[in-house]
Amino acid sequence: MGDSLPPETLALAAFVPQIRPSIDEIRMLATSLLRQAGEGQNAEERRYLDRIIEATQLLDRLIGDLEAPDPERSGPDLVTARIHPSQVLQSVIEAFQDLADRGQISLVLRLSPSLPASQADPDRLRQILTNLVSNALKFTPPGGTVTLSAFPRQDQIVYAVADTGEGIPSDALPRLFQSFYQVKPRPSGNGLGLAIAKQLVEAHGGQIHVASEPGKGTVFTFSVPAAPGRRHQPRVGTAMLDPTAIRPGA
Repeated sequence: MGDSLPPETLALAAFVPQIRPSIDEIRMLATSLLRQAGEGQNAEERRYLDRIIEATQLLDRLIGDLEAPDPERSGPDLVTARIHPSQVLQSVIEAFQDLADRGQISLVLRLSPSLPASQADPDRLRQILTNLVSNALKFTPPGGTVTLSAFPRQDQIVYAVADTGEGIPSDALPRLFQSFYQVKPRPSGNGLGLAIAKQLVEAHGGQIHVASEPGKGTVFTFSVPAAPGRRHQPRVGTAMLDPTAIRPGA
């Protein structure tokens, strides 16, 4: 197996297990605090602790993917279920709302009317969106906007994360989803987030795309299967989406 994998992947696989004990400790502490506080705990505090526990569970699955890379493996394991785009997008917005507020960035949710549910792995779907929203917030200046949206396309649900940030140079776009690639002169992170997002989207049978205009912003779109069954009406107050309006800086 080792001869078939690049040295960067092998090095990462050797390093990743060292992170797991810290993640386990964070989860145990958060669970303990949640249990000790009981019913008398502040609702906001409980929500934060629930988020911490959920984040550690997502990290566990990510570490499992990275710990034992196998070139013969077809992709990450998926446990699919019906999940409405409004549900997953709202949970991602809630997770990033404080960070967006501190950066003076608006987070906006826009949904197409009569939107069906997705048939996807809920944890993996959140992982994809978390990677994309994290990047969008990182490169969007104060006063900017990050828009999360979803709309149906044939038997797929298309999700989009659009920002009004600095944009990405056109010569960087073809390599953007490669492992360890970082756009210069703005390297940030480890260069794995978008590569992992692509792998997870493709494991669902979908595709991921990017469009960007320097100085105007960037849009990432990806597709996952729609679940069979009746369509879901977004709750009152959710902006409706015109799919043709998705463009950098919109």
